[in-house]
Amino acid sequence: MSSDFEDSFAALISKIDALETTLMNSPAVREQLTAIKKGVENLCARYSRFELTGSSLQEGENYNKVLFEQTHQAIVVVDPEIGCFIDANSAAAKIFGYSSPQEIVGKTPLDMAAPTQYDGSDSALASRRRDRSALVQGIESFEWRHRRPNGEIWDAIVHLMAFSFRGRRLLQATLDDVTERRKTEEALRESRQLLEGVLENSPAVIYAKRKDGRYTFINREWERVCDLQREQVIGKTDQDLFSTDIAEQFRSNDLAVLRSGRLTESEERVRTPLGEKLFLSRKVPLISPAGEVEGLCGISTDITERRRNELDLHEAITTLERERENKLMNVEAIIASIAHEVRQPLSAITMNAGAAVRFLGRTPPDFEEVHAALGRVVGESQRASEVFDGIRDLFRKVGESREPIDVNELVRDGSQSLVAELTDNDVLLHTQLKAGLPVVDGHRGQLQEVIINIVHNAIEAMRTTPDRKREVLIKTRRYDEASIAVDVEDTGPGIDPKQLNAIFDAFVTTKTEGMGLGLAICRRIVEGHNGQLSAFSDGKSGARFEIVLPIHVRDEKPNTGAGGLIS
Repeated sequence: MSSDFEDSFAALISKIDALETTLMNSPAVREQLTAIKKGVENLCARYSRFELTGSSLQEGENYNKVLFEQTHQAIVVVDPEIGCFIDANSAAAKIFGYSSPQEIVGKTPLDMAAPTQYDGSDSALASRRRDRSALVQGIESFEWRHRRPNGEIWDAIVHLMAFSFRGRRLLQATLDDVTERRKTEEALRESRQLLEGVLENSPAVIYAKRKDGRYTFINREWERVCDLQREQVIGKTDQDLFSTDIAEQFRSNDLAVLRSGRLTESEERVRTPLGEKLFLSRKVPLISPAGEVEGLCGISTDITERRRNELDLHEAITTLERERENKLMNVEAIIASIAHEVRQPLSAITMNAGAAVRFLGRTPPDFEEVHAALGRVVGESQRASEVFDGIRDLFRKVGESREPIDVNELVRDGSQSLVAELTDNDVLLHTQLKAGLPVVDGHRGQLQEVIINIVHNAIEAMRTTPDRKREVLIKTRRYDEASIAVDVEDTGPGIDPKQLNAIFDAFVTTKTEGMGLGLAICRRIVEGHNGQLSAFSDGKSGARFEIVLPIHVRDEKPNTGAGGLIS
């Protein structure tokens, strides 16, 4: 059409040019024809420009329509005056759940909204009015939930853009499907709620800190144990909340985690309103996406009771082991004490029997000495029997054999049983027995064994002093108003003052062949009589043993006694 129009105008211009040549002698006509030609040319140019502009507009609309249809972005056009869709692209049809855009045209956005978005509540009604207002006013964006024809629910972010077309004000809505994102956010929210529920209701103390030590999270158990509220703690450091020693303990363990970048365990003591508590703290570093340590998370478990139980169990085991050792030691002590105590009367029996044999071998036989020696054998045999009885009573802790005892008689009887041993070792025994002493309440055999054992030890000790006179002195005296004392002194080498207390311990001895049970048993016997046995020595000139025994309060009948010398 444009080409025919231009040809017609060109032919008209040619006729005007020919007419102008024919009438060129008339200036007035020529001027009029020139003006007419110019006007025709201008009209032709204006028509050409008008037709070109209309064609370009049509081509532009076609181009935009192609973009509208082929873009993957869901786009719909809304007429706010009637409130319905007047156009949609294929992407919009797909996202709305329809097979073609034409199924969308004529529907209103609110008709297609999901029930969950617009239920009967006041908040839903307000949301409906807000969204309708957004559609009409062209607000930039808002959230929207849609229900597809198959019942599926999806969420979208709607972006609106107002524009004019052929005198009409329209809205273009671009929709972004955020259904999966919403599901992910919902899952994350549920996971967060679950995690918060676990953390808040955990019986362990749980917390998180930044690198600078400032708290970013604490759970309810932390609040309970430390008696501090969350608003008092978040953003604060341990130095702000606890005493210096506690804060330094926490910070030192925190720095170990931050520096190592791995899980660490440590025991931490905390002073709480319930008293001092011991916690086993496991701390892990919090790593940023860039791989840098940004802070730490800690889980502290109260092990106060467990540690107390462990200590109690350890103490119980130690006690049982000690009792077992003591029982074994007691068994050994019983066996050793029997051997120790019986050895002395057996030795005396052997020596007296040997003496009897020698006296019989004389010419003529000395029957008087034989008779005396055999009498001592009988006495020592009786003494051996009493030793067994005494040991049995000692370890059975029985008191039926207790009786009032004259200590002077006790010393004299014990001295007689030592005659042979004193003679063989060239030892002089002196006695200083104070007359009129009250009796004591005790086991005769046991107390006699104490005196004999101490004298026997003195004899053995003086074997190492051949250069000095060997003597033993036994004295009895009043110790105080309620007790008497028996002293046994010797002229031996003495005892190291540092060992005076240790010599009464079991299995401690100063003799090369001793078992270290004699004095331990002697002290046990004396203490069993509510008395005390002590040793005194300067380590150079002999030793003195002091036996203190309580007076028999039921019978203070005085006895008589006198000093003497057995050689």
